Amino acid sequence: MKKAALVFIFSVFALLTLLMTLSVAEDQKGVITVTPNIGAYFFEGNQELEDGITSGINIGYDFNKTCSVEGSFN
Repeated sequence: MKKAALVFIFSVFALLTLLMTLSVAEDQKGVITVTPNIGAYFFEGNQELEDGITSGINIGYDFNKTCSVEGSFN
């Protein structure tokens, strides 16, 4: 019974989170977006490359609801 209750509570929480995210994610005309990013590279080991961390910034512009352009600078 406890397991079923936990699954139900988790399912409701996940559904509400998804619905709230969908309501906030709206494309608007003429909006400039700036998004920082960070990542890492991990190679297999048989390559002569070193693992490392990378960071950068993405800049985008929405022409309308269906057309936009975005560039990434690392």
